[in-house]
Amino acid sequence: MSLRMQHLTRLFLLASLLCATVGHSFPLMKNGVPACSITVPDDASPATRHAADDLALYLAKISGGGAPAVVNQPVEGLYPVRLNVDTNAPCDLEGYVMAAGETGLTITARLDLGLLYGVYNLLKETTGIRWAFPGEDGEYFTLKPTIDVPTL
Repeated sequence: MSLRMQHLTRLFLLASLLCATVGHSFPLMKNGVPACSITVPDDASPATRHAADDLALYLAKISGGGAPAVVNQPVEGLYPVRLNVDTNAPCDLEGYVMAAGETGLTITARLDLGLLYGVYNLLKETTGIRWAFPGEDGEYFTLKPTIDVPTL
């Protein structure tokens, strides 16, 4: 095999690997049924629990189905969504870091406020919801029975 052909073969294999991971998504809701569980630490603050409860509430509302469980340990067979506050997280004081992959979705923030920002941004990006003003009258979304999160 010529050197040029070897390079082309390697390039093709690399491109195939990249295409296999790019565009892959993970289910949060499938046809209105929870495909994930939302995990918070045992010692989570009330604000962290509020972020988890809001995520579950809006996933249910937007999918037209049931809410994912908010638990302290991931539920086997469901995609784990982990919400964490870590004062050493690599982000701005009120920011957050989000990662999604085969092992789950994690939102980590330095403060509770950053965690809320991460949850609301996740909802905005994955479901299209918009809040014009507080209260149900200010919520704008289209029913979306299946909600996925892309690889982040």
